[in-house]
Amino acid sequence: MDRATRQILEKHLNDISEVMVFTLIHGNLLTPQNQAARQLILASKTPALVTEVLDEKSVEKLATMLADVGQDRLAKAVLNLRNPTSGRFTAYQSYLYPVVTGKDVLVAEPLPAPDAFEVEKEETPEEKPAQPPTAELLQAYGDRRKISTGFLRTMETLARVDQLTNVHNRRTIIEILDDESSRFLRYGQPMSILMFCVDDFKGMMDLYGQPAVEIVLETIARVIRSIVRDVDQLGRYGREEFLLLLPASSADAARAVAERLRKTIENENIPIGLGREISVTVSMGIAEIMSVDSIVSLVRRASEALDEAKALGGNSVYIKRK
Repeated sequence: MDRATRQILEKHLNDISEVMVFTLIHGNLLTPQNQAARQLILASKTPALVTEVLDEKSVEKLATMLADVGQDRLAKAVLNLRNPTSGRFTAYQSYLYPVVTGKDVLVAEPLPAPDAFEVEKEETPEEKPAQPPTAELLQAYGDRRKISTGFLRTMETLARVDQLTNVHNRRTIIEILDDESSRFLRYGQPMSILMFCVDDFKGMMDLYGQPAVEIVLETIARVIRSIVRDVDQLGRYGREEFLLLLPASSADAARAVAERLRKTIENENIPIGLGREISVTVSMGIAEIMSVDSIVSLVRRASEALDEAKALGGNSVYIKRK
């Protein structure tokens, strides 16, 4: 799990001792990520096979959750986790969140007991009627639920954001594009997308290494977000490709934006450590939505436009109109 995700987890889990968080590796290994999870999985069993932690039915449910996550959806189910001391299974409301390929985050929260708010009866000859829960008890339970809900919302946000560049991930930018294309069909407003990537990405990787490349991608994302409008949406579409959605923009208007972005990135000196700075260029392809377009065909035209821009020698902008 990356450092940013871990810090967020720790921040939101400090006061929730019952919630357990695991990293699920390739669907069959669980590694604990907080104290509650470490108590469940003994040190000698870290990481543990899912079959050592879940009962048979829950293993099947987890496989179904993984299939859902594989389709870019958050998954939710009740799983039975084994208590290492008693060997008994306890039901947990569980959430599975995709983080990176081959790794998912499994969050398990114990289900409240049916009698969680029962007040203990006094030992008297006369049986007194059960009393409602005290305000203090309700407040304490409500606070815990509130913190837990806040944590889960944070995890949902993490699942929609690219962890390196802090822009939308591929799944999210496609969802937004789908919504905007529906608006175009309803109201006939123009909309364009801009697909771009760093020129000679492989050469830069070979020359400077992965850490420098990550700095370059972070910088490009930051520069673009500082220039575009609030309504414009930026997402990381591939390893070095980005997709910029420009609502209410024709292809020609998108070209003006693209040229401004291209020149700004070209003139940016990017520090990559050890006193070194590098400059990079980007190629950009533009496609404006048409009435016959699907999301697939629109993105394909933008990708073809990007290929044309690269063929021109890079550091250029190309519009694919049909």
